[in-house]
Amino acid sequence: RRAQIAAAAARLFAEKGYAETSMRDIAAAVGMGLGAMYYHIESKEDLLAQIHEEYVGSIVVELERICARDLPAVDALYAAGELMMRHLHTYRDHMVAFFSEQRRIQGDRFAAVAARRRDFERLLEGLLRRGVDEGALREHDVRLTALAVLGMFNYGHQWYRPDGRLTPEEIGRGFIDLVLRGVGAAAKRPAQRPR
Repeated sequence: RRAQIAAAAARLFAEKGYAETSMRDIAAAVGMGLGAMYYHIESKEDLLAQIHEEYVGSIVVELERICARDLPAVDALYAAGELMMRHLHTYRDHMVAFFSEQRRIQGDRFAAVAARRRDFERLLEGLLRRGVDEGALREHDVRLTALAVLGMFNYGHQWYRPDGRLTPEEIGRGFIDLVLRGVGAAAKRPAQRPR
């Protein structure tokens, strides 16, 4: 039920805003009484942290799978780009809610959120470092490049539309093309898209 409550909260936070959404609104959206809902969650801040964990936790797991595969780094980066845009497509409400309201998360919850985001950053940095080690990318500041990649993808919730002219995968590959050209790769796409 926690995931169902978090999904409803993400949708409502994205539509109405965090401050304008009451716990009663969220309970009504999932067809629960307020007391029953509090059995599953502690507060709106708890929900915001849960919303973050659902979208970042799942993308970390999927990116770990990509990193573990026996792919050249450039192919893995394209797979990561496709993953990030598919993820944005699936979790858009979660991203809108979190990025709009992340300042409301405090203390231990904030530390957990920051640690999870750092896990993702390290995986991306690792792929970029692997590209340098393989000779596919020139030597560069992988931390800075990873942050630039995240900036491109994380801002996508502001402009991405499911009915737009490009699929999430096409956008993801296009973003990775830009990055790879900037760090010196030939930007050859894999013949077959790795999954």
